[in-house]
Amino acid sequence: MPIKNPHSEKTSPAVQVDLPPSKHFIGGEWVDSSSGSTNGSIDPATEEVHAQIAAGNEADVDAAVQSASAAFQDESWRRMPPAKRARILWRMAELVDENRANLALCESLDTG
Repeated sequence: MPIKNPHSEKTSPAVQVDLPPSKHFIGGEWVDSSSGSTNGSIDPATEEVHAQIAAGNEADVDAAVQSASAAFQDESWRRMPPAKRARILWRMAELVDENRANLALCESLDTG
């Protein structure tokens, strides 16, 4: 008699997540892919597309690299007092902690 694997059946998540529009975050702004193309992100548990993700191309990568380079050259972060930088990083950690359930759910939907 075969043993049934309870994890082999498709299941749908108990909670639905309202995902923001699929865009790239470049230069401090949410921007569409320069091609307008998207790729479906598939929930491995259901094999259904649960989100459309902006499909980046060479132009999007170039824009992101230029933005990152400009941010690196900007001395405002380097000149900021360490205590102020620490407050910013602690706030980021607080936001991750406050949103951990949604972040975990999104990651689980994406990777299984």
